Amino acid sequence: NKALTEFAIAASSLNKFGAEAKYNVAKILNLRSEYDNCEVEVFGLIKKFPAYTFWVEKSLLLLADNYVAKEDFFQAKITLQNVIDNSVFDELKEIALGNLAAIEAAEAAEKKAPEVSETEVELFDKAEFEKLFSEEEELIEEALPTIPEKTENQEETIEETIEETPKDE
Repeated sequence: NKALTEFAIAASSLNKFGAEAKYNVAKILNLRSEYDNCEVEVFGLIKKFPAYTFWVEKSLLLLADNYVAKEDFFQAKITLQNVIDNSVFDELKEIALGNLAAIEAAEAAEKKAPEVSETEVELFDKAEFEKLFSEEEELIEEALPTIPEKTENQEETIEETIEETPKDE
């Protein structure tokens, strides 16, 4: 907490020490798994210290680590590719290349599905199976049930019930 406070104070400077301090604030937040706050600090550094290219690019590497921690691999790869394509610092390019290769290797390993071997299981003897479909079915004649006809008395009872039922208004 003390280091974070000291770096936050130093980050108010508008020189290279301010840029480095702002990066260290973001790094501490990343180490604390405060990824959203880290992201805010990185974007703040880029906006406040665009002239300090080393710290801007180093913060982009940190931002890529942030994206990996949040499992946003697409953003991480784009950010690393940006550093690779535009950095003037070879050491930062090398770090970005290594991180990008690690992400792509992890994605490739995840995509590779395990090989499934097919196993044939015989549930029936072939003769029994053929017998199931070759037997003649025995047809049974059955009479369908009939509905008894209504008597006159039943019809009158139904009509009285209908007349006695209150109607909705």
